[in-house]
Amino acid sequence: MPQPDKARGDRLTLRMHPDIMEILAARAAERGISRSHLVEQILVGFMRADPRNPKLDPVGRMVPGADSPGLLRERSPLQVAEKWQKFVTAHTILVGTPPPQDWLEDASGYWDAPSHAERGAMEEPSEESEAKPSQQGRWQRRRRKRD
Repeated sequence: MPQPDKARGDRLTLRMHPDIMEILAARAAERGISRSHLVEQILVGFMRADPRNPKLDPVGRMVPGADSPGLLRERSPLQVAEKWQKFVTAHTILVGTPPPQDWLEDASGYWDAPSHAERGAMEEPSEESEAKPSQQGRWQRRRRKRD
């Protein structure tokens, strides 16, 4: 089982209305977790539901050795279609509208990046590199390995 404290690296700050903070506090308390942990579970669950994303463990790390979403799309289109229907339901409930169907059909929207361990540190794109069009679809990441 992953150790949550060692698995988390980045922080995300959200501004929310006090009413939703009260609701989050109540729902987190009934589960015996913090509001932050509840929000993390919701986000990880939503990312895991999208068949275009890589396989994630319960804390949101990419599972090493798992088939890429693009490969699964080619090998098991029925399985991807079933997962897509579940994602459509989740997206509709959480966002209020179904996701565009072209998200499923557009191969460039499928995550094909390596896991964090294989990527190395994230590099901020320079103005020069931002001007060049992506060569590997919209999910291309600019990374460099730490020395």
